[in-house]
Amino acid sequence: MELEPHVVADYAFQLVWGDNARAEVAVEMERCVISINGRETHRFEVKNGTFVTPIPGLRVLLQADRLALYAASAVEEFRPVYDFLIGMRIYSIQPERMREAREISSGLILEPDGANSAGVLRHLQQHFPEQSDRVHGLLQALVPGIKSVRSTPLGGMEMLMFTEQGSIPSSFLPLFPANVSDGTLRMLGLVLAVYQPNTPTVLLIEEPEATIHPAAVDVVMSVLLDAAKRSQVLVTTHSPDVLDYGSLPDGAIRVVAKTDRGTSITPVANASREAIRQRLYSPGELLRSDELNPDIAAAESLSREQDLFGDPVHTFSEA
Repeated sequence: MELEPHVVADYAFQLVWGDNARAEVAVEMERCVISINGRETHRFEVKNGTFVTPIPGLRVLLQADRLALYAASAVEEFRPVYDFLIGMRIYSIQPERMREAREISSGLILEPDGANSAGVLRHLQQHFPEQSDRVHGLLQALVPGIKSVRSTPLGGMEMLMFTEQGSIPSSFLPLFPANVSDGTLRMLGLVLAVYQPNTPTVLLIEEPEATIHPAAVDVVMSVLLDAAKRSQVLVTTHSPDVLDYGSLPDGAIRVVAKTDRGTSITPVANASREAIRQRLYSPGELLRSDELNPDIAAAESLSREQDLFGDPVHTFSEA
């Protein structure tokens, strides 16, 4: 992971089942190496609950079922690694959860299913008005007829409340989330995931195209590419329209491949990539015809070479 320009962390751990009757999971090995400008500067290693390469000045009793990184986060040099990992966010937005009233919360971090969207929206409105305006503008672009959305208190609870255009141009009608489509709620959840108060270090969105109108895909993709300016963004999709978004380079596309060694995520095969670059087919057309093939040779090579505790990565090459 690249923590900042020229500062790279290589972190890995391996879990095993315990040998007691409860079969608890234990940390067999753990290692963290930090490099600056390609030169290793800090390291710790743990094997079976004992530091084999300790952190100078840190004395801590390790537990077999706990990662040492938590204790190491008290040390200035290793804290960015911990912050990066806990800053990862994975979202599968569930509209039915967004329709529910929730207890009032801080709204700092959007929950994985989007259930606390009202709290996140309230926090943006109160503390980040520019971000709140952006959310409203994007929602209006994605869902014509929706004019605004806000958080509404309900006793000790809060819920979303939408406003839609009435039959008369100057009239607006309140719209409860129970009367809002799944697609509208999913798009709101996706936009809030991108512009929530605490920016994720890694943002993973499952199938952003689900239940939304195909015409809205371009706006959704532009939002995700905007998010990529601040976070690493990973998207899982089965949508040809997502793959055919104009600003998406073929080098950003990965294909899931199953080999004898397991499941790998690989680049697009050279033949498929060449067809895309020569404009013979688009990525979406290849997906529709089941010809968006993985680079199996690369997948098998990566599987053979993968060694969590081999030589650590000291630098990242430019993409």
